[in-house]
Amino acid sequence: ATWGPTLVAADDGWAGGDGLNLGALLVVEGGEVLLLFARCAHPPRACGPPSTLLLRSRDGGRSWDPPQNLSQVVGGEVFAPGPGSGIQPNWACPPAPPPGVNLTLRWSFDNGSTWWGRGLRVWAGPSGYSALAAPPPEDPGPAPLVYLIYEKGRSLSTESVSLATISLAGDL
Repeated sequence: ATWGPTLVAADDGWAGGDGLNLGALLVVEGGEVLLLFARCAHPPRACGPPSTLLLRSRDGGRSWDPPQNLSQVVGGEVFAPGPGSGIQPNWACPPAPPPGVNLTLRWSFDNGSTWWGRGLRVWAGPSGYSALAAPPPEDPGPAPLVYLIYEKGRSLSTESVSLATISLAGDL
């Protein structure tokens, strides 16, 4: 497996406030990637009114259209992503301190009976919440890409949010 460069899709200048949340990814037909996220979800905050925003990439996450504010469509409700019925990546930390380092993807093609290789380390430093998205398995064409959005930093896991594009065409 190989993975591409990471990219910050949106920056609201968060400095210890409420700011952006991790968001949720969706891969649609044709390779479009959608990122739905909330900004200032817990008022009152200096960052502004609560908003639900949508970012769209038409080239697999290499570039992004300007954010679309969906607040008028969804009203005052704020999108709150989190673990649910979608795909959630599992990651493991080494048994010794510090916790939350070496964000690693691991995958299975037989419902978890066996696991492919040793996994793919995405980030060696501190990492936090993450969300994973992939196109439907029936899509024809080249080997699928998997998109991982995750919190990461050099000292703290909350310093930035990045997107990794991972190709499963590698050694599989």
